[in-house]
Amino acid sequence: MLFGLGASVYGWDDPFGRLFLQTLAMVAEFEANLNHLRTREGMAIAKRKGKLNGKQPKLRVSVRRSIRCHTGRTRDPCDKVPGRRPRPRRALVTGLACP
Repeated sequence: MLFGLGASVYGWDDPFGRLFLQTLAMVAEFEANLNHLRTREGMAIAKRKGKLNGKQPKLRVSVRRSIRCHTGRTRDPCDKVPGRRPRPRRALVTGLACP
């Protein structure tokens, strides 16, 4: 594949062609890093303002408490959990990841 720059035509196997391709790749990587940096800065600002709370839990607090009690991941006694009953496996697996 050939490309033209001004009045000259270069190929990718030419030393100038390789330099040009590497320069384009360097600029593209730099722009991607800038975008990543801007995104992280924006997220930090939003978090400081209290507008970035993360993903909300899918299970109610009482259900998560019951799951933690059922799996032994709580310091609270299990008899304080109202209406404790077995949950489906899917709810158990989903609930373990919740804080």
